[in-house]
Amino acid sequence: MKKLIAYLIIYGLVLQLLNGCHSARYITKDELRNYTKDNDVIITTIDNKEYTLRRDSSDQNFSDWTFVDDKIELTETKLIQQKDKNVKNLTRIKTEIDENDLANIGVVEFDGLKTTLLVVGILAISYVIFLLTYEGPDFSGTTF
Repeated sequence: MKKLIAYLIIYGLVLQLLNGCHSARYITKDELRNYTKDNDVIITTIDNKEYTLRRDSSDQNFSDWTFVDDKIELTETKLIQQKDKNVKNLTRIKTEIDENDLANIGVVEFDGLKTTLLVVGILAISYVIFLLTYEGPDFSGTTF
């Protein structure tokens, strides 16, 4: 049982190290105008519609935005494969959002502090479990 707990903790630690912690933070319209990072941007309107702009440049989906007058023009490019064919079509979907209809704009970014605290916490918990379960060497059959 002790080994199982240790394996689960180590597995969780390795998984967390590979993924890291991400945090969402809100940005302003002016920050969105100049935002050049590859993180996803989530735009929520006042009528609770949510638009996720993926900037990961995968071959399946890519989103971008431009500001035109007092509107944000979202362009989503998708690569769609036709049924029964080996042909892929490039489809562009454009959506306009009035700046007055924006509820909030958020970005999801890597958070190094949370990742560090999580790793240190997992190591500390592992050490405490080790101390609580360690029985020490068995000297019952030895004579001095």
